Amino acid sequence: MSDVAVSEAPLEFDPFSDEYFNGAYDLYRRLRDQSPVYFSEKYGFWALFRHEDVCAAHKDWQTFSSSHGVDLSTLNTDPEVIKMYRSIIMMDPPEHDRLRGLVSRVFTPRAVGALEPMVREVIQSYLAPFDDADSFDAVADFSGPFPVEIISRMLGVPEGERQQIRHWLDISLHREPGQMDPTPEGIQAGMDGGIYWPRVGRGEAAESR
Repeated sequence: MSDVAVSEAPLEFDPFSDEYFNGAYDLYRRLRDQSPVYFSEKYGFWALFRHEDVCAAHKDWQTFSSSHGVDLSTLNTDPEVIKMYRSIIMMDPPEHDRLRGLVSRVFTPRAVGALEPMVREVIQSYLAPFDDADSFDAVADFSGPFPVEIISRMLGVPEGERQQIRHWLDISLHREPGQMDPTPEGIQAGMDGGIYWPRVGRGEAAESR
């Protein structure tokens, strides 16, 4: 197909399409140039594609609310239901400001700096197996596993259960092409994770598995 034919193709942003999953860089460029404020007739959402517009939207929570969640599958969910999730990224001020203030008291620059030895230990433990390897998958073998390892250590998750959290999240975020809602497996994974976290807080996680 010629460049002219491609440029004249109808412009459609479908975040659940093979085109998006396989690399949306050219699509993003066309959207920035031709349709920086885009409405999806198929899924019923608006999207912003220019940096300055996105930055302005992040600061205007009265117009661009987080109260409908951060996933298109919750777009038409009652905000009162979203509140039950008790997730800071699904809140607007003043609730968001209050919780962010509590978090900032814990993650001070000094406290974050004190985590460096533990973070280095985790990173090195994931890199060590590849010292003599000809190749490895940078995502599956390294950058995918270690963030949850660090965060779950901080939260007191037992060692043998930390990667399970990542797997639950990956499954719950998976979407089949053309499908806005999670799969049945994804719904179950979300429920399993929701049941697990209170057990961690009560120190029961290791006994539950």
